[in-house]
Amino acid sequence: MSNLIRLFEPDVVYAVVQTTVDRTFSFAPNHDPAHPLLARGCPPEALDPESPIVPIPSVINVVGAAAARALELSPINLHALELSSTHQHEEASAKDGDITGLPEFWRNFHSKVARDLNRLRDREGHLYAGPTRVTPCANDDKAFQQLIYALTNPVKDGLVDRARRSPFFSTYRAQALGETLRFFDIEWERYWEAGGPFNRRLHPKQFMVWRTLEITPLPHLADMPAHRRQTLIRKAVEEVEEETAEQLRREGRTFCPVSRHFETDPRGRPSTPRVSGRKPLIHASTRAERDAYRDKVRDVMKMYIPASVAFRSGCFNVDFPPGTFRPPLRRPIAFSDSS
Repeated sequence: MSNLIRLFEPDVVYAVVQTTVDRTFSFAPNHDPAHPLLARGCPPEALDPESPIVPIPSVINVVGAAAARALELSPINLHALELSSTHQHEEASAKDGDITGLPEFWRNFHSKVARDLNRLRDREGHLYAGPTRVTPCANDDKAFQQLIYALTNPVKDGLVDRARRSPFFSTYRAQALGETLRFFDIEWERYWEAGGPFNRRLHPKQFMVWRTLEITPLPHLADMPAHRRQTLIRKAVEEVEEETAEQLRREGRTFCPVSRHFETDPRGRPSTPRVSGRKPLIHASTRAERDAYRDKVRDVMKMYIPASVAFRSGCFNVDFPPGTFRPPLRRPIAFSDSS
């Protein structure tokens, strides 16, 4: 039932999960640890505006620049953005009550990551598998729990022992240590529109811009002083790190060395890939919260289904329930018999 529509509400925080096609290691790191924004082999002076060298972005920079640009096009409250080698976690809510920004942000963000990563990896085709899994959080506690879950996901998967050491894209250092997230982007569309390589007066670096990725605190933490909020997040992450380390010790396992991730083939995949479970209807603390939300979705479905049928039948001025969106129109194509 819940997979038939997406119900967005202005004051709700949403946890988001997106995996790569076949769970390939598409987000495997490719940077020099000393220069995380640049691909390995790209000299640091490439970021100097006076240098003629065009910088080659790392996966970290591709993701950060794409998210920052998507926020410029479709402002939302982005509370977290964390990646591992095969999937990503996000947490977001509507900005100023405008729910239309949420699907627009995901469309702009994911499409740019796919295009730029394909260009970087010299590959083509789909990057992400299936639709984005979006789940509402019923309360502040669940929203915070999902934030810490996202920040510690590589730790819980045994990929790194500390979130701060993750070689993947992460907002941990911004959220727990107060660091600024800045990424460069070359606006290739503008470059080609201006003539590209056929205009000898142009250079790609003329179209290079720097973007700052803003991470918005969760609503119930927004009024907390920054240093207290950072301490709260840092301690919660450290608790998960210690619990995970103890669990691995009991099981006789160890964390994967960080250096191994840099040797990962981005076209490879796990030998025993994880199968995604059923998407939860809502991240709730009690059964009563789940039941209440299920009843709400059922009530919305009773209005959405007839509206959808009427819209697809040609009644384009039909009203849809608040928080829902019109379905795509599918038009049949008739082929004439040329024989």
